[in-house]
Amino acid sequence: MIENRPKAGETEEDLLRLQAEFAQSQKKCSVQVNRVQRGAEKKPSRTADPPAASQPPPPPYAQRLGAERNFTEGGRFTLNLDTVAEEHFQRQVLFGVEERHADILTGTDPYLRFSTEMAAGYSKDDGFPEVLNLAPYYNKSGPRRPPIAGQSFFASEFDRIHGKIQESIYIPDEVASEEQPSTSEPFDAENQSRLAAMSQEEIKASLKEIEEKLDPKLIEFLRSRSKAKSSNQREAKEESKPKKSLFKQQRENCVPEAEAKSEPPIAPKLSDMIKQLEVLEEWREDENYHRLAADAVQLDLLSKCAQKVLPRQAQQATRLFDTLKPAPGSEKVDDPLLHMAQNELENIKELYLEEVRDGDKSVLQFANGLNPVVDGAWMLRPIRSVLDAMQAGERTATPEDVEIVRLALLWTLLLFSERPTLFHTMVDPNDLYVRLSETFLIGPEVFTDSVIDEILARLFTGFLLPLAEKGRLMLRLEKPVAGLDAFMPFYEELLTRFDDFSTGHVGFTKYLLLGSYGNNSLSDAIQCQVAMWSSRRKIVRQATATATELAQIVNLVKTTRPFVADSCEDEFYVQYSMLLSEYAGALRSGTVTRDRNGGVFQLAATELGSFVTRHTNRSAADPKRVQEFDILVTAIREGVKEVLNF
Repeated sequence: MIENRPKAGETEEDLLRLQAEFAQSQKKCSVQVNRVQRGAEKKPSRTADPPAASQPPPPPYAQRLGAERNFTEGGRFTLNLDTVAEEHFQRQVLFGVEERHADILTGTDPYLRFSTEMAAGYSKDDGFPEVLNLAPYYNKSGPRRPPIAGQSFFASEFDRIHGKIQESIYIPDEVASEEQPSTSEPFDAENQSRLAAMSQEEIKASLKEIEEKLDPKLIEFLRSRSKAKSSNQREAKEESKPKKSLFKQQRENCVPEAEAKSEPPIAPKLSDMIKQLEVLEEWREDENYHRLAADAVQLDLLSKCAQKVLPRQAQQATRLFDTLKPAPGSEKVDDPLLHMAQNELENIKELYLEEVRDGDKSVLQFANGLNPVVDGAWMLRPIRSVLDAMQAGERTATPEDVEIVRLALLWTLLLFSERPTLFHTMVDPNDLYVRLSETFLIGPEVFTDSVIDEILARLFTGFLLPLAEKGRLMLRLEKPVAGLDAFMPFYEELLTRFDDFSTGHVGFTKYLLLGSYGNNSLSDAIQCQVAMWSSRRKIVRQATATATELAQIVNLVKTTRPFVADSCEDEFYVQYSMLLSEYAGALRSGTVTRDRNGGVFQLAATELGSFVTRHTNRSAADPKRVQEFDILVTAIREGVKEVLNF
């Protein structure tokens, strides 16, 4: 036995000292370790040399494994696997297979749960029962065997072979008619062939001979039977015809007499027009609806009118550049931005128009396929061209790019201020939001320009925000918008660029929040809000706008959220609860603080406060839903109790 054992708190030097004392005492271990060796020979065990006086001896396990270590200076432990020898393992690991419950096979156990005699009759040499033939139950071309009501084919066949049910096979009518042809068919064919070979005189002589031999009553009976058979066949044929619908009867002017008396007759010309129309099945905003195709003549007339009208509208748009020029001797506009736009009209015109020779005269028309009648934000098309050129060349914005964007925004502001009715008629709010937001994708060289920043702020306050309050801003994540395949990839890119180089720009923050909180599509808006407040991003942390600067967005949320709160909780409860959790997590972790992020802090506090207030003294019809709301309210209060007091 070892008098001194290692204790808690001892160091490695103490363990080595105890090991050295044990080696000097030359006591034998009470346990002998035998290691497995793969080879047939065993290497002799190694014994430790007595330790030197200058340093403690290495441990025996280090000697056995061929390890090298400087125990006095604490060097790295090195293990040489090539020097390790494995001992031969002599134990037997494979034994014969023994059946523990042999009584089940021999049948000697009197308490068996089943009897092997019953299964012996169905067993074969391989130990499996015979496969049942279920083909008569699902045979389609021949006689079929009906199963027992409420049982499967297998159970019915199993009961049949045991004699529990009687044999029964029925033949479908169509199969019976095919497999059991009428016995009259060969005679009819023979009679028809004989009649075809006889002349008219021979046929009359045969008929006269039959009438003389048969009873007149029998002949009359056969004739009446033949008439009844032909009449039944005619009625069955009429019933087998598909019935016409009421709509088709009206189109074909085949209304029954009872209905025709109550409704006025259809004019022949109108009836012909209805017959030429076709019912089309189409989809609009995820809803299936039917409509009648337009008349081909009307379509042709409409296309010809459009070919004449659309060029005229484009010509009217080209004249806008001249009509918006200040008249000679007119007073100077008080607005410096509008005055700048009027002075730059010649340069602005070069962005949109090109001169084309038409015979002896030159005509101005829109360049690069630009069509102001079709494009909902045609005045901002140069911004998209700059962004495409930058992404294709993988370069940053140049001073020329900044000048192009500035001129396009000046022209847009001039139209909005001087021609507001035309501007609201021609512009689509969704397309305009996307085109204006593309300014922030170009880079800080563009959206930090004082002129560009001021124009973006005016269009945001004067056009986009009022339309969002009216519910006219509808951005579907998977729907095309402004020439893009979908809106969600564009919004994801906005979030990425905001995280890269926004530095908390107020205008960038407003447009980012408007795309989510001003979106009238509720499900898509909640997904954008969750993506923006996600803890995996630092978007809201970088949104350093004050509460005064984002007061318009907060007021928009306060105005619209009560009308959609029930829909958020009933239809999108999971997404809405995730958004509330992101609010609470950002406030609790300090990602959003009142001092640094006053605007988004006020936004999150407003959302959380309205939810808690709405469910504090509210009872719902579903007790389970009430319990879920109570749990969520309690979690929100506990999470933000250090920063908010509800």
